[in-house]
Amino acid sequence: MLIKHALLALLVPQIDKVCSPQFVLVTRPLDQIDRTRLRRKWHATCGQAGALVIYSAAFSNLTDMERGYHTVAFGEFLRSAATRLALASSLGLDPQASQVEAADSWLR
Repeated sequence: MLIKHALLALLVPQIDKVCSPQFVLVTRPLDQIDRTRLRRKWHATCGQAGALVIYSAAFSNLTDMERGYHTVAFGEFLRSAATRLALASSLGLDPQASQVEAADSWLR
């Protein structure tokens, strides 16, 4: 199961208690986050200001819980098939070639 919503970083301890997930933090430069916010005409809390709160909560929660986690830079994740495969492997996943191809196609 994959949950992709940044605000869930605020609920990491509760999520961990319910299902003991593996955590992957996908990071992105704050200026890029803010450019996206401006382009989409979102409120300021959906840009750099919000990202600072979310990143702080995620790192603090995982550190306080003494929980391991993976990090990957968003740009590298998009650009590098090798990075995606290494991440999948580190998570204990062994996707079939057709699954990798479908995922790569979806990213483009």
